[in-house]
This record gives sequence, structure tokens and C-alpha cells, in this order.
Amino acid sequence: MRADLRKDGFVVAIDFQEKLMPAMYDEKKLIETSAKLIKGARAMDMPVVVTTQYAKGLGDTVPEIAKALG
Repeated sequence: MRADLRKDGFVVAIDFQEKLMPAMYDEKKLIETSAKLIKGARAMDMPVVVTTQYAKGLGDTVPEIAKALG
């Protein structure tokens, strides 16, 4: 049985927050690639979920990801 990504798939963007991103390997590439994935998923009408934790201390979702989310 083949999965229908538009019906069965979704994207979860977890904690792309301003103060966490510098700890990620190749953060610039990670953000760029993730934004492309999110834009593609939205173009296919797939659900996209974003999470943040303790925004007061860790900051908001980075602007590139927030922009891709719309």
C-alpha cells in the first residue's frame, strides 16, 4: 500500500527558536532546508505544526521559519 502524503503526511517543526539555533550543526543550512520543506508541504496542502518551548527565555521561532509558515 502506498501512502498519500497529502492525506497521510504532515510536517512538525520543533523548537526552531532564536537562542537554540546556534547550538545546531550548520544552523544556516538547517534553517534554509527546513524552510523549503515547510513551503513545499504548504504548497501541497499538508498540515504543518510548529512547536516552541519557553519562548520568554529561548526566543521566538526564527524569522525564516516563521515566514515559511505564513
